[in-house]
Amino acid sequence: MYEVVLINDKKETIINAVSTEKEAPKITGTIKKGINVIDKFTFIILPNNPGFNLIEPYKTRIKVTNSKNQNIEFIGRIIPSGQDMKDNGLFSKNITAEGELGYLIDSIQNYNEYHNISVREYLEKLIEYHNSRVEDYKKFKVRNVTVEDSNDSLYRYTDYSSTWNNINDDLIDKLGGEIQVVHDEECIYLDYIKEIGKVSETEIRIRHNLKSISNQMKLENFYTRIKVLGMKLKTKDSEGNEVDSEERLTIESVNGGKDYLDYTEGIEKFGIIEGVITYDDVSEASNLLSKGQKFIESLKINISNSVTALDLSLIGLDFDSFEVGNYHPIIVEPLGINYTQRIVEKTIEIRNPSANSITLGDKQVNINNYYVNNNKIISKTSRENKENVAEIQARVGNLEKEVSSTNTENKSLLKRIQNVEGSLGSYVTIETFNKKINEINENFKKLDERLKKVEGGSTT
Repeated sequence: MYEVVLINDKKETIINAVSTEKEAPKITGTIKKGINVIDKFTFIILPNNPGFNLIEPYKTRIKVTNSKNQNIEFIGRIIPSGQDMKDNGLFSKNITAEGELGYLIDSIQNYNEYHNISVREYLEKLIEYHNSRVEDYKKFKVRNVTVEDSNDSLYRYTDYSSTWNNINDDLIDKLGGEIQVVHDEECIYLDYIKEIGKVSETEIRIRHNLKSISNQMKLENFYTRIKVLGMKLKTKDSEGNEVDSEERLTIESVNGGKDYLDYTEGIEKFGIIEGVITYDDVSEASNLLSKGQKFIESLKINISNSVTALDLSLIGLDFDSFEVGNYHPIIVEPLGINYTQRIVEKTIEIRNPSANSITLGDKQVNINNYYVNNNKIISKTSRENKENVAEIQARVGNLEKEVSSTNTENKSLLKRIQNVEGSLGSYVTIETFNKKINEINENFKKLDERLKKVEGGSTT
């Protein structure tokens, strides 16, 4: 399903062929794709593969194409990797490749200052300098830019770090937005847009395309007691000049002597976990308290869902495929899940597409709603399980009665045959005897069918 090609000086070598032939080259590997990250492709290649000795770090490029829809799932370059010998004497190479965004690591920006410049203009300046420092195949062209600064007038300076670091630090971290690479035969286009992807109608649900789901609460950076700090307090130096100190404004004077706020529901569930929030521009304790209280009210628990689902679009059964950035309805009734979530990571197993998985963006829920909902799910599941057990027990009890009744009927039938044989002697025909035996067999056949229905969970 996935064709993998090595590219050395425009010469292509297939190292994973879409073929059932025994001699066709094969590798095993995994692609990981995400948002605002450099895609990765790791794979294992054996000595009998035609590409085994053609891999050169940074020089060799690699392309993975989905043969079903002809989409390029990965394109990038090999980075330094290792090779192994197993205890059975078999050699192999464990190769890692990085996506085209990795090219932006290869150029280092000079120190420069930019005033009154738009988001697009600043990105174009960075890419223009990058393109002047690298080979042709590493060059980008800025295409769509929809991220905006509130004043559309940036003040930025570049330091002696990579182009990729400058894009992250000066644009993504400060303004948000997402980077997207679109590749064609002529150029690598770079988009910087508010959000990649689209809203899809393709549902992820049980008994359709969902194979497995891991639903996990995430408590990183989750605190139940918050120390609320404002701007730095002023002090005087040895010469009497007013300067900033490291001490900050607190809410102690307007909060009964406490410089912190408690998230009561969180403490009840998890105990005391201290954290700090800082508002550099707040100079009044009352305003600081108000901001802290709003922060407490906004606290949510992040729920992460990792999903293994079949991409049925590849065989025409779903409208959209699973792509990073897309939103999909996810419906898992037993876990109380029925909402739309975004795909933030995608993992592709090139030799086993049915094992492909996606990670959905965090769902934020109120802590009380989370536990109330979970208790409802547990109660509902427990009740359903009890009802199912009671139903099965009743059906088994009825079946036991039917078995006993059928055995009695069959014994009675056999006795009648024997009586007929005794009374008629040689006048009993073979046809009469076979008819009676067929009646017994038919009774057992019906009974066997009913047993199979019970074992299979049928309610009919």
